[in-house]
Amino acid sequence: STGIVIFEMELSGACNAVYCAGNGVVYVSCGMQYAYQGTVYKLTWDAEASEFTIEETADCGKIPWAIVADDNVLYVTDYELQWTAQADGTMGPPYGAWVWKYDAVTLDFLERDWVGINPNMQSKWGLRAMARSPTRAQKWKWSVMQISKKVVSGLVAGVMLCASVAYAFAGTTYRSPQDALDQGIGAFNSGYYEIAIPALRYAADAHLFLAPYYLAQIYSDNNGSHTEHAKAYKLYLRMADEHTDVDPDDEQRAPYVAKAMTRIAGYLLTGLPEVGLKADSGIAIEYLREAAQFFRDEDAQFALAKLYLRGDGIESDVPYAKHWLSVLSQQGHVGAQALLADLLWRGKYMEPDPVRALALISVAVANAPPYERVWIEDIYQNIYCGAGDGIRKQATGIVADWRTRYGRKPALRDRSGLGILSAQVKRTCGDGEAVPFDIGVVAIKPPPVPARVPGSRTFMKGSSGMGLREVGTELAPQQAP
Repeated sequence: STGIVIFEMELSGACNAVYCAGNGVVYVSCGMQYAYQGTVYKLTWDAEASEFTIEETADCGKIPWAIVADDNVLYVTDYELQWTAQADGTMGPPYGAWVWKYDAVTLDFLERDWVGINPNMQSKWGLRAMARSPTRAQKWKWSVMQISKKVVSGLVAGVMLCASVAYAFAGTTYRSPQDALDQGIGAFNSGYYEIAIPALRYAADAHLFLAPYYLAQIYSDNNGSHTEHAKAYKLYLRMADEHTDVDPDDEQRAPYVAKAMTRIAGYLLTGLPEVGLKADSGIAIEYLREAAQFFRDEDAQFALAKLYLRGDGIESDVPYAKHWLSVLSQQGHVGAQALLADLLWRGKYMEPDPVRALALISVAVANAPPYERVWIEDIYQNIYCGAGDGIRKQATGIVADWRTRYGRKPALRDRSGLGILSAQVKRTCGDGEAVPFDIGVVAIKPPPVPARVPGSRTFMKGSSGMGLREVGTELAPQQAP
């Protein structure tokens, strides 16, 4: 009643809400801006020692704002994930909240639910606001007010817990946030994630645009030792939500926003149990369409092509899918080149053409980045080993030309600290014949390639007289995004 501090302890992050449950149990929700990870603590009062002890902890959303327990269930709201940016650059009111539910005794995660305050709110790209009915939303708004009152009452009652920010990079100093960002990106590109993470967090706390993106890249890397897809998903989600108004021609921001949307779509296609995210191909496709058509992101276009080809969660549209595979192959996208080569080889959705198939997969395998090599080499091995000498000779004659026209070397990133080393596995055909990955390299230099027709999105015929014009990949002009 006097408002004095009766006990003080240090927790990670800023403590935004406290709920006194009685019987010496206090729940505290903490979060740190741009740390993208909140924590819920269950504290119990030790009467003999006259101190609180941490009995249980649980991960929560970015910044938990309110907390209350009822019927052995602990409810925590996370508003910060859904704040919207205004035209003047300020942050407007939240249009919804996540409600995290835990077992009040063990803090075991039970489920997560979305509650929208404004059920009619829509994002720029037309995604449906995943809100409940207006009545449910109004009830939630009222309950948040009640929770806030309870938290204030708990604080006035005298249970005041002070917290200090506990960064993973404690003891590390940077001359400026930009310096931290530069160091973080440099360490990321060299594969030193342990150095990159604290630097990028420091830069993210200073609201530098690229920092959250590179953090998400680290957390979503299945080959790294810091894989945390829940954190990656939240980072990508925030990035997409906060920059829906970015100009697609803004080369500084638009490509990263598009990549974030494409990654979100990937999580939506498979689901993410760690954050209670269920698979939803409909919303995933909306994200992909926005990234593919509005931002012209190649990975989103490739993902859409595969979905339309198979009819996964969407009505199959083979001509549309083949069109994008052709466009992307022309632009040097190795994934599209490999998939189109496989379809040409098997004669699926199009007439079989083994010569073009071998030539195209040879271009793809020569330019594939390390993280794409295995499946692309699988396709190459299958086509090369199945092709006769005649097909190989014909393909060799056009590979040099196609590599010049449609090849695009990847930007290699060293993650070992030892420099980029060749890790290509030696492969053999069923009869023991070695599989070469350099057919056409010593071919005679072709004559100058004709200029590309302005506006053309199909493969042009080069010196080899071979292209992909005839594989049925073209659409009527009005069908192309």
